[in-house]
Amino acid sequence: MAKKGCSANCRRKKDTSTMEKLLRFIADNIVGEKTKVIQEQKDGEIIFTILVPQEKIGWIIGKGGKVIKAIRALATIAAINEKVSSRWQLEVSSLS
Repeated sequence: MAKKGCSANCRRKKDTSTMEKLLRFIADNIVGEKTKVIQEQKDGEIIFTILVPQEKIGWIIGKGGKVIKAIRALATIAAINEKVSSRWQLEVSSLS
């Protein structure tokens, strides 16, 4: 629950940071080292970008995209559970 006097934007920021933590936890454990997750807002949509070393992008994407699809599924469940009202998308990029 949001604190008294907190607007919808305040709650949304809290919710999305929960998703950011989840994505970072998943990526860190797949890659085996620290990764970064950047959260941006564009045109009313939240964009999460997972930044990993160039040589390990394939680990996050997986064969045939299976791993990234599973990550998106988990993030969707978290978004529904946290009642994130904005549209969101997930991207993967290199740290360079």
